[in-house]
Amino acid sequence: MNAARALTTVARRAPQLTTTAVAPARKYRTLAQIKELQKQFSKDDGVPVYLKGGPMDKVLYQFTLGLTCFTLGMCFYNMYHLIYRQAK
Repeated sequence: MNAARALTTVARRAPQLTTTAVAPARKYRTLAQIKELQKQFSKDDGVPVYLKGGPMDKVLYQFTLGLTCFTLGMCFYNMYHLIYRQAK
């Protein structure tokens, strides 16, 4: 009975142990900051939403697009060589 009581005590304290190891609250955005970001990203100014984050978003988008095109090209290259295998 004492072992069960000790186990339930530890189990009740377990969530408290995990929440204290989380980053401090100052790193989290406040509701006002989130609302401001929401206004910025939902503004109808003709800029696509994936570019509204600034110049780093543009670099990230172009890198992703280039990597996707390269990967698609390599996919077709490998399929061609698998289909038309050269005789040795």
